[in-house]
Amino acid sequence: MVYASSKDALRRALNGVAADIQGTDFSEVAYESVLERVSRGAGSH
Repeated sequence: MVYASSKDALRRALNGVAADIQGTDFSEVAYESVLERVSRGAGSH
């Protein structure tokens, strides 16, 4: 629970964060993958 509450507090502190990208390997955080996700809509999972 500490992780979840810390993550939420950090997101609230960072104005302008529109997407939450969770990546378990490099292909999920590669530039092209992130660009595709944020282009579809903020926070799409």
